[in-house]
Amino acid sequence: MYKDTGLSSSTTYYYKVSATNTGGESAQSSYNYRTTLAAIPTGLNIRSATSSSLTVSWNPISGAGGYRLYRSTSPNGTFSERQTIYAPTTTFIDTGLTAGTTYYYKVSFYYNGASDSPKSSYVSGTTTSISPSLPPAPADMSVGSATSSSLTVSWVPVSGAGGYRVYRASSANGTFSEISFGSTATTYTDSGLAAGITYYYKVCAYNGGGSGPQSNAVSGTTLINAPTVTTSAATNITSTSATLNASLTSLGALTSLDMHGFVWSKTPNPDIMNCTGAQDLGSKITTGAFSINATGLTPGTTYYVRAVAYSYTMNNEVYGPQISFTTLSTTR
Repeated sequence: MYKDTGLSSSTTYYYKVSATNTGGESAQSSYNYRTTLAAIPTGLNIRSATSSSLTVSWNPISGAGGYRLYRSTSPNGTFSERQTIYAPTTTFIDTGLTAGTTYYYKVSFYYNGASDSPKSSYVSGTTTSISPSLPPAPADMSVGSATSSSLTVSWVPVSGAGGYRVYRASSANGTFSEISFGSTATTYTDSGLAAGITYYYKVCAYNGGGSGPQSNAVSGTTLINAPTVTTSAATNITSTSATLNASLTSLGALTSLDMHGFVWSKTPNPDIMNCTGAQDLGSKITTGAFSINATGLTPGTTYYVRAVAYSYTMNNEVYGPQISFTTLSTTR
């Protein structure tokens, strides 16, 4: 027996044998041949992954007729042939896989008319997990519960949301900056705001897949720190007249009033729209007392009085506490 070493892989060699003795060498036998095994492929790797596919590649073998790719779901499991790939292609996209799953691959090659090489060492790759669909934009946005320094934004819950992001801008087309992240509540109270200012809000929902689209913008205006007025007791009461007294104790956030005066009625809680009489003393730029002489009253009648202040900036009336008095009865 003779072992021939140092041969090339995947190469066919032919052999004959003769016998020798002291008389010389015999004739050579008929030939026989054998082909050395192919080399093992190298460079097997996972080039890319999706939730349902893995792209496998390897280094080319010079002269190879093709390659066989094998796959298993465990490193020590059975590697079944997945695909025959004809040279010169050295890449295969394995599709129809399960998301978030690890697969193992080996590769061999063959020469035309020759047996396959040994399989390579395995390489593994994991398909990506499927991200959940992004949640839709929140609907039915509204702004309510306004104070002079806060606004409360609310919206309808979004199915599948892991939380919400709230954005604010100072104009409808301005830059919306994030002011809240992480809460699962469907209301948000924005505090520390300036009085009498309009703010704009958008909200988006998010989940494990990321943030969904932002909602349409809604706006709200903080209240102005209102002026305060107090109504004092009426004086100089006669059967048909009385002096009505009040004081502007604070202008609040305003610099002046556009109107101040009194409203009165024969029923409680008079206001500008529901009163027997009213008198406007015009604008006022300082705090302090003011009064009028209400005339044309009915003898022996109880009247209810409230001081009132109004500003176009505030666009709302402010009333003082109610007082009442009764005119004198006439005698025959």
